[in-house]
Amino acid sequence: MSASEAKKIKSKLRKQQLREQQEKQKQIDAERKKKEFQRHRNKDDGEEEKIKEDEIIAEKLERCEKPLEEAMRFLQPLEDFSANFLETHYLGFEVYYRRKKYILMLRCLKRMKKLESNNAKLHLCLMRFLKLIETEPINDERLRTLIDEELQTFDIKQGNSIKKIEDLNIDFLKNNFNSLIHRAEAAKVMLLINPTNNLKTIEFLTMLDPNFTDQTTCSNIYEGMQLGDYGPIENSMLEKYLNECHRLWPQANIFQPNSSLNVEQSQSSPPSYSSATTPPPPYSSNDIQTNGGKKTAT
Repeated sequence: MSASEAKKIKSKLRKQQLREQQEKQKQIDAERKKKEFQRHRNKDDGEEEKIKEDEIIAEKLERCEKPLEEAMRFLQPLEDFSANFLETHYLGFEVYYRRKKYILMLRCLKRMKKLESNNAKLHLCLMRFLKLIETEPINDERLRTLIDEELQTFDIKQGNSIKKIEDLNIDFLKNNFNSLIHRAEAAKVMLLINPTNNLKTIEFLTMLDPNFTDQTTCSNIYEGMQLGDYGPIENSMLEKYLNECHRLWPQANIFQPNSSLNVEQSQSSPPSYSSATTPPPPYSSNDIQTNGGKKTAT
């Protein structure tokens, strides 16, 4: 065999080996891609199963065994991403109040005050907090000291002691007497102070004055009365308030009489307006003065 022929044979062998190596590499790459695809698909299936497990189902939430813990799942994202909304911290207070987390309640109160210092909901929450620490004394001295320091920022201390809830509520009404929203929350505080004062509180709350009456607030009050926010209420008082609101806003669906009898009553008896200058006991005309005129509720 000549040298040239041997050279050709070696070249063919090298080319054949190269092709075999390339084919083998293709098979390895194909197998690796197949395994990666299978692994990713299994991972996606697992994530999909996890999503299904964590899926929010309304019926399940209605019957949850630990509602406060479930509420925390929704509260934390709200505090993280909606901190500029006062309603976020109001909802937070409601949750922490039920869990008796004093420091977290104070944090919510401070954030509400920063957003709107004269907000009606803030007043109610603050009064509920004061009532809580009044009826359930705190034994932890460090916690008590911290609470006292934080409460100084709310201008509710008189010397070394905290003002009475009743006095704070009177001052609140003095400053916001022509705001129906503030009157509604102050009425809840009146019940907090004296739960047996339900009748007088309802009379105070349902006096309609055209100077500071708006449909939205009256709707909220009416719904609150139905839900028991102002204690047990006789149907006659509820119907009277409904008929008076219906006379003011005859097209509002929420104030539509439930029967022809209610319609006849609303047509035969005109609504009774009052200047609302004399709140019921424990408040007196000397405690609260009204300057008259309109005030826009915030």
